[in-house]
Amino acid sequence: MSNKEWMDFKLNRKFQNLVSNFRGQYHVINSKNEINHTHIKKLLKKIDEFITQNEGQHYNYEINSVSQTKSRKEKKKQEEQE
Repeated sequence: MSNKEWMDFKLNRKFQNLVSNFRGQYHVINSKNEINHTHIKKLLKKIDEFITQNEGQHYNYEINSVSQTKSRKEKKKQEEQE
């Protein structure tokens, strides 16, 4: 992915929504270059930092999906009552 493509991707609403679920934090590895042990160590360190900041919690697709479904149902119910 070129720098231009990355910038366009970063501005994509779906990507921004995903990142917002993680307090705006993410880690990028340039895979055009050979990935070495240093990259992996940095990634693992970053993951540990994220988990520590999140008080041991991590993203779970099923939990997030259930939460979003519940939010949509509550919003729909509120709209119907108005």
